Amino acid sequence: MMVVALDFRMGPAHRFPTAVADVVAGIRWTKAHAAELGARADHVGLVGGSSGGHLLMLAALTPHAPAFGTTAVDAPADVDAGVAYALALWPILDPPARYRYLLDRQRTPSPSRDPFFQPERLIAAHDAFFGDEATMARASALRVVEAGEAEHLPPIWIAHPVLDENVTLAMTERFVAAYRRAGGSAALEVFAGVCHGFANFPGETADECIARMRQFVARQLV
Repeated sequence: MMVVALDFRMGPAHRFPTAVADVVAGIRWTKAHAAELGARADHVGLVGGSSGGHLLMLAALTPHAPAFGTTAVDAPADVDAGVAYALALWPILDPPARYRYLLDRQRTPSPSRDPFFQPERLIAAHDAFFGDEATMARASALRVVEAGEAEHLPPIWIAHPVLDENVTLAMTERFVAAYRRAGGSAALEVFAGVCHGFANFPGETADECIARMRQFVARQLV
């Protein structure tokens, strides 16, 4: 497979939705150059974790949304940005719900199982990227699906670790249920005994996650 790693602008210098526009531009560029890359434009899919899972889901749901500002790549506007499938790893699919959860964890601290979980840092990141809760609501992939605003519902595969304190399993389950009600195909794989971002680190569970990702992609390419 050919892999294209997309860069995108980040907060606080560049707030939502510029990062989504950059991802969509990257998809258009990839599809426009598929032949010279040795790839097929109709087989383009997306993979991303955490905030990257949020960006890719919005790009997958609304590939024809108007661009916000300029992008750094020459991405023909007439190239369809729709994708064949998407894999979201421990994604932030409902920013306002996740923000309220973080505020609650900050107000009522409790022992954490994840050494990388820092509510204060994550709250600051929300504020830097979105600016306010109204924008977080507009950026919610869950809201897009529940409001019937999705332009495209490609098959999706989501991984969620049971011990994740960065985003809760209940948030992911609500999105998956809404996606299925809207008519989309959504697979949710839950991994026991691991925390947020687990597949980024070597280990048996990471290997299992990657194997299941490969299986999902293979099914989409039949």
